[in-house]
Amino acid sequence: MKRFFLRRRILVPLLGISVVSNLLLAQNRINNWHTRLSTVYEAFNPVNRSVAVFYNLFVSSIEDKARVLGMMQEQFALLNPAVHIVFIRSIGVAVNVSEKFPHAYSIRHDKEGGEKETLQMLWQYCRDHPEKQVAYLHSKGSFHSKPSNEKLRWVLTRSVLSNQCARMSDESCDVCSARFSPVPHPHSPGNMWLAECSYIRHLIDPIEFEEKMSSITFSEYTMQYFETRRSDSCLGLNRYSQEHWVHSHPSVRPCDLLTDERFLWGYKGIPAGEFEMHLQPAPRLQLQSYYLRNHFCGNAGLVKEDRLIEYEALFGKNVVQDSWWGHKVNWNTNYTDLVQSS
Repeated sequence: MKRFFLRRRILVPLLGISVVSNLLLAQNRINNWHTRLSTVYEAFNPVNRSVAVFYNLFVSSIEDKARVLGMMQEQFALLNPAVHIVFIRSIGVAVNVSEKFPHAYSIRHDKEGGEKETLQMLWQYCRDHPEKQVAYLHSKGSFHSKPSNEKLRWVLTRSVLSNQCARMSDESCDVCSARFSPVPHPHSPGNMWLAECSYIRHLIDPIEFEEKMSSITFSEYTMQYFETRRSDSCLGLNRYSQEHWVHSHPSVRPCDLLTDERFLWGYKGIPAGEFEMHLQPAPRLQLQSYYLRNHFCGNAGLVKEDRLIEYEALFGKNVVQDSWWGHKVNWNTNYTDLVQSS
């Protein structure tokens, strides 16, 4: 017994040292990419390009490198070198992007990770440059190669880099994407968008945001519905918090472009070819229009109380102002009808 307590007394300080050491290593990594980002920005942005594009690149294997680089080439062909400066954070197999994309700068590489670390870099950039705009793009389809991802990647990239999104201030918007959907949680399907840094800097650090979202207790109806159902993608939890993050603050003024109402969220109805775009404040449709019958998310996103509970949990009381997009929405308030329709 004495030996156990002796080992415990030794182990606890060692664990404390280990935790502190890990925190210091993590902070050093942040400082390193932050310094590199600032250095590259100052050195290679002499014409003061107005939009910083943060690109999340994933390459699973050496054999898949050529396919993914081909996807990037398709996306980067839509960039305007006079407007866009591109920062790449890569995951998986390292790729020398400067060979094919001389105007893009690799800021960070990790063997493992997700989008939240790239979003954290974008968030930090906006805290340093509140007067700028940022675009978030990624190599959609690099993990799951399928026709629907090919189509969606084209629609999202073309929308974000379009002249229409570039004019979002004409509609007093601060986030623009192909589609904004309030269902099953406020998000841009596929998670690519253009945003004002003056708005982004009010958001929570994306890594902390994921943790905070997982601790929220939503309305009684919602908690009851998801008690025995999968909920991450429906409520914006865990990795799906990354798709929810940019529209998570009640002050967001979203715009979207797609006139084709068949594509709402998910993968159904994705436009093909040269689709029509028209800038308009979002949501552009009635709330019930975004509801997908027989979807496992049920009525997630249709309950106003859930939005207000989330805002208070994330940002405190009295954060919802008169400009909130939700004031224009015809919310469901009859929980009995909601439960029956589920």
